[in-house]
Amino acid sequence: MSKAKKIGIIFIILGGFIPCILYPFTKPTTQATLMQFLLSEKGASVNIRLNELEIVLKGGTIDYEGPFDTTTLKTLVLTEKLKYKGRIAIPYKYVMALGVVLVFTGAGVIALLSNKGLKE
Repeated sequence: MSKAKKIGIIFIILGGFIPCILYPFTKPTTQATLMQFLLSEKGASVNIRLNELEIVLKGGTIDYEGPFDTTTLKTLVLTEKLKYKGRIAIPYKYVMALGVVLVFTGAGVIALLSNKGLKE
């Protein structure tokens, strides 16, 4: 097996492995969580989409001064003015995009470079 083919296979395995390993660490965004809560009160179910998942690396506190109750939280989330202080999160759609890029890069390396003479 040529060196290029080995590198391509490693890229393809990483492209499938990274999103699968990081999926259990995803959480719905604040808006998706509130939507689940609001619709579950009415008896409806919500399917969370890929763009509503994120991986929270460091939790933060809500940056809001003033009276804080459920109505205020609903208003802040729905108007997209809810801000966190010290929070670091990666949207899961970017992790999936990285996986797709790695798979296609690996396939390209196998297809294009395996016949170019990169032998062991």
